[in-house]
Order: sequence, then C-alpha cells, then structure tokens
Amino acid sequence: MGTIDTTPDHRLTVTSALNLKIFVESTTDSTLVVVGPNRTGCDDDSHGDLDAEISGMFAPGQYQIFVGTNGNQNGNYTITLTEQ
Repeated sequence: MGTIDTTPDHRLTVTSALNLKIFVESTTDSTLVVVGPNRTGCDDDSHGDLDAEISGMFAPGQYQIFVGTNGNQNGNYTITLTEQ
C-alpha cells in the first residue's frame, strides 16, 4: 500500500556485503521500497511514528531506493543509512 514514483529517488552502490539499515524520517506517513540484486523489500511503519525502515544483509551490487507516502500526501523526508 502506498505511492511511489516509477523512477528511484536514490541509488546505492554496495561494494562488499554488509548489514545495513535504511530508514526514513518524514513529515508524512512514509513508505520505502528497495530493489537490488539479492532483495526487494518494502515497508510502511517499521521505524515508528509512521516512518519506514528496511534492514538486513545487502550483497554487492546496485540498489534502487524509492521513498513514497501511504496516501496522496506531499512532505519532506530525511533518509539515513547505517551499518549495523
């Protein structure tokens, strides 16, 4: 459920396998989709306060990151990537 663009908002290149957490803090009910060589993940509220988070092992390769909303809302967001 939610709305994202057809083109990614961000691209990530992973050069060696790592345990990564990607999360969004926003002024709306955020959604997050990550598409890459070893995974496709989507989330709505795992980071709390209606914010999205995807975490786990990321294999080397190119990833597309889409940030959207759950509904038809406009707002601002900050995306954060941390190694776990």
